[in-house]
Amino acid sequence: MMKGGIPIITICVLFIVSSCDNFSIKNNKRLLAKVGEAELYLEDIPKDKLSLNLEGDSATKLRYYIEKWSKEQFFLQNAKETIGDDESQLNDIIEEYRRNLMIYELERKWLDNYSDTVVSDSAIKIYYENNKDNFQLRKNIVKIRYIKISRTLSTKEINKVRILVKNTTPTNDSLLRIFAETKADNFFLDNTWLYFDDVLREIPISSNYNQERFLQNNRYVELEEGGYIYLVNFIDFKTKDNITPLEFESDNIKKYIIMQRKAQYIEDKRKGMLEDAYKSGKIKIWLN
Repeated sequence: MMKGGIPIITICVLFIVSSCDNFSIKNNKRLLAKVGEAELYLEDIPKDKLSLNLEGDSATKLRYYIEKWSKEQFFLQNAKETIGDDESQLNDIIEEYRRNLMIYELERKWLDNYSDTVVSDSAIKIYYENNKDNFQLRKNIVKIRYIKISRTLSTKEINKVRILVKNTTPTNDSLLRIFAETKADNFFLDNTWLYFDDVLREIPISSNYNQERFLQNNRYVELEEGGYIYLVNFIDFKTKDNITPLEFESDNIKKYIIMQRKAQYIEDKRKGMLEDAYKSGKIKIWLN
């Protein structure tokens, strides 16, 4: 007995995968499941939902449909018992939802023709400067030059790589990339910000370190593990609770600016159409 619910809810899934002969027959139809007084018959399932050849994947689809229907009926009947079944109120809610959905689809169609998606660097910078308080780091981030090489490389090659990683110049970066693409097991040489947590998943720096203290005290790190040498030069870092760098937020700011433009576009479209409707007499309002 479920307190406050249907006296006894029986979910009887009578489906047997192997043979149609095992269905319960009622009113010359094959009964698949019963929840309270609701019954599901094989003949009532829309044919586009599944193939009725009860073998293999078809049987799996049928079982899924039965279980989905049973769960929905169970909670629907509990909902009626718990919150009532005021049909007029429910219809009002459904109608309001339908109206809002239709308007939403109309606005979505308007956006199909929207093309103002170019955001200049200056626009991004202005937005960033005006909203810096909204850009707080929640994790430590770093810029690195990193390369992972085999310990089997010659001492000469290892020393060469060590110099290139430590001394970051355009020429050295080019030479390091050429070496990395041919002989490294892994590397990262792009001038972009990374979450330090992501770096730690690749480089065997002890997780026991305090991250902020580690970054403040280390610019170059060389580690050896499992037959590999990890060479890391920390070019820059920002610790959590500081302001996020502009370049780290640039893509998000661009997306937000475009979203704002789209919202304004829809608002202007609404306003223009309403003004035209009033002028043409499509909308008439009489006040007492």
